[in-house]
Amino acid sequence: MLRKQLSSTARVASDSLPYFMEAGQNLILNLATPALVETPASELQDTLAERLRWVPYFRQLYLFDAEGNPLGGYPEDDLTALQQVKEEQVGVILALKGIGIQSYVVPPLKDEKTAQISFLALIQDAQGRSLGVLLGRTDLDSNPFTQAAIQALEDMKALDGEGMVLDENNRMLFGPDPSLLMQNYLGKVPGSAQFFDDTSSQGTRQMVYAQPVPGRAWNVVLTVPAQRVQQVALNIAVPLLLILIAVSTLVFFLMRLSLRGLTSSLQTLGVE
Repeated sequence: MLRKQLSSTARVASDSLPYFMEAGQNLILNLATPALVETPASELQDTLAERLRWVPYFRQLYLFDAEGNPLGGYPEDDLTALQQVKEEQVGVILALKGIGIQSYVVPPLKDEKTAQISFLALIQDAQGRSLGVLLGRTDLDSNPFTQAAIQALEDMKALDGEGMVLDENNRMLFGPDPSLLMQNYLGKVPGSAQFFDDTSSQGTRQMVYAQPVPGRAWNVVLTVPAQRVQQVALNIAVPLLLILIAVSTLVFFLMRLSLRGLTSSLQTLGVE
């Protein structure tokens, strides 16, 4: 029963993540038009804000020119405040060399409980010349495409369990403890969907279900304390035991009543 429940929860979470990534790639490509690069600097932030409102997917947009220099963004216009990571810096260079679309995992913002995903799209003119790069950031918590996945993982608390999303490097993108985001998950992560025993970080026995995310090297990992399995077994066994006692008691009295007539006849026959 527990394996079936964990499998269903993991499948809901893992199946929504590919749509989330695919939607991000398509949307950033649609937003990366040559008109952005031609926008005057005084109007750029308002233009990006308008495009951000068009599609409630990204939380941050930032534009770079054909040399990789920052032009501006929304809501953060200062590149320093954006806290651009090394992967994004390299991604801008790669985009200007002809790579049309890229995505990277970015550390979470302060007091956020999920990591961010950064999408980069190359902006080209009709002749295929590179004009600039558009960067868009979102996260797993606020994005509408991941609400089902996050809710499914949050529901693990009802089982005293935990739900996590791991990237290709086994870094936690979502987990029960926000302080552990972007850190490596130390437990076992098989390459296929599996249900197995493992040991938690506290040294206690736990049941684990791991489900790969289709189309990506990500994984959804669900853990439940082994004690919970025993509790579920007791919750099933105790009512059955009570029912068995009640049925046995009823059968005893029914047999006693039915045998009373037979024994009375035998006594009468013995007297005769």
